[in-house]
Amino acid sequence: MFGSDSKYFDKRCEFFAGFFAKASKYEDYVNSGSSSQRAKWEAFYEQSALEDKQLRILAEFRRKMNVLFMSGIWCGDCARQGPIFRRIQESASLIDCRFIDNQSHPELRDELRILGAER
Repeated sequence: MFGSDSKYFDKRCEFFAGFFAKASKYEDYVNSGSSSQRAKWEAFYEQSALEDKQLRILAEFRRKMNVLFMSGIWCGDCARQGPIFRRIQESASLIDCRFIDNQSHPELRDELRILGAER
């Protein structure tokens, strides 16, 4: 999709595409957690909703987007933000959001460090 002849060329495309292929759909990712972890993700999902203005913006998307969400099923911030990405994906058919565990893939975690930290 983003080969060297594309104006969107990214020299790390294959690296990220490999992890996207290994990543899980939302339901499978959430179901990989313990019952208490699943309950947190499900509760935040139920509390999240998109506003009409946000839905109108998503309806205007015309390009397929693969979104890789690096996460920890145990992480409170991820449990709050992941369900929002699920709502976005449900509202925009061109968005394919996948979830991948940050502890299982250290090479991806190292690539995406923020201020040098692992989390």
